[in-house]
Amino acid sequence: MDWLKVKIFTTPAGCELVSSALYAMGIYGLEIFNPDDYKMPQKDYTWDYIDDDVLKKQNEEAYVCAYIGDAPAGYDQLNEIKGFLSRMPQELPDFDLGRLAVSVTNIQNEDWVNNWKKFFKPMDVGNKFLIVPEWESVDISDNRLILTINPGGIFGTGSHETTQLCISAIENAFDNNANIKNVMDIGTGSGILSIASLLLGAEHAECIDIDPNADVIVKENMNMNNIPENKYSVKVGNILDDSFSCTLPKHTSDIVVANIMADIIIAMLPMIPAFMNKSSVFIASGIIEARIDEVKEALESAGFEIVSSEVLNEWCCIVSKIK
Repeated sequence: MDWLKVKIFTTPAGCELVSSALYAMGIYGLEIFNPDDYKMPQKDYTWDYIDDDVLKKQNEEAYVCAYIGDAPAGYDQLNEIKGFLSRMPQELPDFDLGRLAVSVTNIQNEDWVNNWKKFFKPMDVGNKFLIVPEWESVDISDNRLILTINPGGIFGTGSHETTQLCISAIENAFDNNANIKNVMDIGTGSGILSIASLLLGAEHAECIDIDPNADVIVKENMNMNNIPENKYSVKVGNILDDSFSCTLPKHTSDIVVANIMADIIIAMLPMIPAFMNKSSVFIASGIIEARIDEVKEALESAGFEIVSSEVLNEWCCIVSKIK
């Protein structure tokens, strides 16, 4: 299949807001360019050498790139993208979002795969994991657990800050509770958080996602990590749909993790306690730093107690439990 490269021109502040909106649509694997990342510190330094390309990038326009299939469903997504971009200035009048112009180009599938794979290399995540792309080989070292992954176009390589924060929070949960058996992974994507939990010793993972591709991709990634099928289940549906959420196991999950986005996390809070037992923790991420207080207030209003929160490069993870 060919792909459409959708480039949205915005501002440095707009990058986070546009990215969050795309995540909410189920579009991941974004390419983000923020010219602020190339600005020199405003101090009295003497620079021996500055690359001209770096100086040029400081003055370029910020953008977010999304990749969608060059197929009818992809064009439906393109129309949805254009719709939310047209609404953003009215919904967020206090933010400078720039011109929110869109350019669309076609790229061949082979180019997409090769260009994407060359940037995804083995990486240490948390204190215990080495995340390894399926196409790479590594020597086992440092006593880290090897987690092999091929996200297949779905969110979850381990490189994003929210995934790293969630894995660290899951490690801490296992360190603090030796009896963790069941994990519920809402917005499972590639299944990386469920796989991490199972490798740490969980007995079963409930993998939930709205993307129908998750069913196949999660199973493929589980197989890569030698996890038998009786250790997990994959359910495709919208967690906010009562007819779907009522089919999920109640009061059995020792960890509920949701790496989605602030608005969805807030909307699902009334139903989360039904999945938890008295000693469970709820790990929520996909939250930009500007909204961390809003999510914390919503958690407390819904009967949760904040255990901890972490911030990494303006992305947040909040761990809570039922009061």
